[in-house]
Amino acid sequence: MIERARRPARLLVCVLGIASVLFGCATDMTREELAAEYYNLGTAYLDLGEPERAAEYFLRAIDLDREFVEADFNLARAYLEGDRISDAISVLSSLLAEDPRNTTLLRTLGYAYYRAGDDERAREYYESALEENEADVDALYNLGIIDSEAERYEDALAYLEHAEELDDGEDIARALGLAYFALGRDEEAEERLVGLTAPDDEEIDVEVMWALAELARRATEFGTAVERYQAASGADPDDPRPRYKIAEIRLVHIDEEEAGLADLRSALERNYSDVARLELLLADLEGTRKELVEGIILDAGFVVENGRVSGEE
Repeated sequence: MIERARRPARLLVCVLGIASVLFGCATDMTREELAAEYYNLGTAYLDLGEPERAAEYFLRAIDLDREFVEADFNLARAYLEGDRISDAISVLSSLLAEDPRNTTLLRTLGYAYYRAGDDERAREYYESALEENEADVDALYNLGIIDSEAERYEDALAYLEHAEELDDGEDIARALGLAYFALGRDEEAEERLVGLTAPDDEEIDVEVMWALAELARRATEFGTAVERYQAASGADPDDPRPRYKIAEIRLVHIDEEEAGLADLRSALERNYSDVARLELLLADLEGTRKELVEGIILDAGFVVENGRVSGEE
């Protein structure tokens, strides 16, 4: 965290230093040298998270040196970071026409089309990158992501498992673990996900924490499940689902009635609306506890009749 906080200051010094060179002795520089300095300034602005300023300097570099391919590529990167997706695609397509087997260009075009919402075109470019290099981890990973987002999890595994063989990075472990989780391959999912986030982390990966909580619940490790659901709820307080799952566990499995009733109220106050699960909860209860739960559901505006729950009145 400290290094990240200090990085912009160092980059700002870099920007100021390059600017002083440009404005102090520009008349003594060749066009190629001046283009290189503009390129360096654009790269510094890109690192500072200012893509529009970066694009301005990359364009100046290109205007001075039409053969400056690196400036064209970084211009496309700046356009991507500035959400100018069609401009990025135009630049990258021109570069690819000159170098059609360049895997970096193929992958980046794939990403640009993914950002544009065109998954099929994105897939074409990622697959082309794999044709050039079957061990292209980035292409494998991104194809796995596309298939996962389309809920084609078995197809995603083919790419992600291959990627894992080549690279044990956390992004791959996360994507692979979530795919295993979606397919009910719980042991493999837990193995990939358990080290990626923890309830006491300063920043929680909510999607991973939710999956870990569900895995613990499926394994009847209810104490662990509650801890993980609480972490997910703390990271996303507006999501009623973790609070409801905690209520279920406390009311049905670990006999913490008062806390469970409070969790149920909290979930319903946040517009929890899965009537099928509410019916299952009522079916698992009996006696006074069932009456109390039914009363809370009624107070939330639902209709309860003979164990059936229907939408709010």
